Order: sequence, then C-alpha cells, then structure tokens
Amino acid sequence: MKKILLTFLLSIILKFCIYSQQYYQIPDSLASWDCVFEDYFNPGVYDLKRYESKGDTIVNQKSYIKIYSTLKVTYNRADPIHPNPYIIKPIDSTKTLYRLLRKTNDQKVFEIIDTTEYLLYDFSLKINDSLKIPKTDIYYYKVINIDSIQINNSYRKRIEVITNFNGGFDFNYYWIEGIGCTSGLFAEESIQGEFSNWYLSCFKIDSIVNFSQGNYPCYDFSNQSLQVKNNVIINDIIIYPVPIVDISHVIFSNNHKYRYFNIYDVNLRKIIDSNVTNMSEAIINRIYFKPGIYFVELIDYAGNRSTRKINVE
Repeated sequence: MKKILLTFLLSIILKFCIYSQQYYQIPDSLASWDCVFEDYFNPGVYDLKRYESKGDTIVNQKSYIKIYSTLKVTYNRADPIHPNPYIIKPIDSTKTLYRLLRKTNDQKVFEIIDTTEYLLYDFSLKINDSLKIPKTDIYYYKVINIDSIQINNSYRKRIEVITNFNGGFDFNYYWIEGIGCTSGLFAEESIQGEFSNWYLSCFKIDSIVNFSQGNYPCYDFSNQSLQVKNNVIINDIIIYPVPIVDISHVIFSNNHKYRYFNIYDVNLRKIIDSNVTNMSEAIINRIYFKPGIYFVELIDYAGNRSTRKINVE
C-alpha cells in the first residue's frame, strides 16, 4: 500500500513540475532554425532551409518577430565518387523577410501568412485538445502526450501531437517551448507532399546549439565559410565537380544577372565564350580542354568581371 501511494505521489509531483516550470518564448533575435528535407527517392540527397530571427516590427499595433529566410541549398551526401557533402543545386543566400511571428504571455505563437494571422502553436493545450492547422480547412493537430525535455541546463515543455492526414491520425511529432516543431519551424508547410520528410535538424541561439536531431545535425553552412570540397564558388554560381575530369556543371543563381561565361587558358587565350543570358545551368565538357590550369570569367550586364581558377585533369 505504501509503495502504491509513493508511486502515486511521485506521479503527481512529476506532472506538477512539468506544468509549473518556466515558459520559454521564441527568441526575438540571434536564433536560427535549420530545416532538412530528405528525398526518399534519392537517398543521401537533401534540401536545407535556414530561418533566422532578426528583431521585431509593429503591425496593427502588435509586436511581431521578423523571421528571415537566409539559406536554401541542396546537398548530396550519397555520391560515391566525390567527398561529401557537395552542392548539386544553387545556393540561395538572399536574406529575405519570410514570416512574422507573434508570441503572447498565454503561451501562444501566431504567424502572418498573406496578411492573415493564424495560430501556429499553443503550448497551453492539454491532452486530447486539438488545434486547426494553418491554411487548411479539415486538418488539425491533436495532443496525445505532454512531458519535458532538457535543453542545456533547463527543462522545457514538450507536446506530442498527431495529425489527421490520410483520413486518419498519423504523423507524430513534437512541439518544444521556445523552439517550435521537430518537423521544422513552420511545420504546416510540409503538408504539401511527404510531410514526414521534413525535420528540424538544428536550432541555435547566438551560435550555441540548443537542439539537434536527424542525419545532418548542425553543420556549419554559414555563407561566409561555405567552401565545399569538389566545388568552385564564384559569387553566387557553383561549378562542380572540380577538378574537371569528364562533365562538370555550372549552376547559376535565379536572378540571371550574368551575361557572359568565358574560360581562358594560362596564356589568356579564350577557350569558351558563352552568352548565358537567362540560363540557369551550363556544362563544361572535358574533351575541349588539355590538362592544366584555366580561368573562369563571369561578366554581368554592367560589365563587372569576376574570375576564378579551375583545374582540368
């Protein structure tokens, strides 16, 4: 009897600790979320999106956190020939305002999508409570469990939710106080297509890792230090693989700002002279080159030139 009573009291104490602990808000600034999409049809190929909080703004007399999209890139970690990872799609490092979030003292987080405000998270929900998924009419979250998770030296509430996709309840994942959803900060975006492929791989505050999971946790993809082996990066274009041994690809950014793409040998003789207006990709064929050092030249519409050395084997 005493053992049963003790177990009961411990259960009450544990639940009290979970529900009475400090509530952690989404950070206003210096926070970053890396969200990864793994391609089931191409194992080892994954997309990475980074969001960062950068201060606040006022909309309709309410304060919102500004969330910026600061990095989009596709990597391949399954290629048996090239050291991993290597880039297979262009880097989009344009820092654009992506979404506005509003946090409240009653443990709710709202977002603005196309001028409409939606409830994104509600950390005051109890087991069996439900919440409509933003921008949908029939899909919603249902809370099935509430516990705590240790983040560094503190405990935060973690809510396990399930969704009613595919005509029934499936897709279990978690909301974590001050971080968001384990399938990504804006989990509802993953409803389009394979929802379960997306996950939050890394969450940092002031460059300090607070949470990580999955196959690609917390790699340093900062724009300043992004130098990936077997690639040549010139401003915002990528040439891969290098050295050139067969066919190499030239990936241009989506802003189409370059007009000419040229290649010179060490004697400054022009080997390739290409007009790349509105092109998103080109190839370099090894058969047109002798082994040695060459120089790639990019010329934009204003006549500005950028050059980089490449090797041909």
